[in-house]
Amino acid sequence: MKQHSQQGLSATTCEWLITNNYNPEKLNQLGENGDTALMKATREGNYSVVQELIGAGADINSTNNDSNNALWFAFIMN
Repeated sequence: MKQHSQQGLSATTCEWLITNNYNPEKLNQLGENGDTALMKATREGNYSVVQELIGAGADINSTNNDSNNALWFAFIMN
């Protein structure tokens, strides 16, 4: 898998991030409602992106404006 960011993310993940208004160079950037890309990918069930973001060092403990984190989204979406 060819790397396309300083974090070593694939082109597919970078494209997903950009499409969802996240900067591939800022893994913990806050989006709508304070959600990080990891939270959004988890909520959408996009597990390949989730795996890459975690592997690249995304903060798994970051919380959004409702005090929810990626684990919470994984739980409610399962």
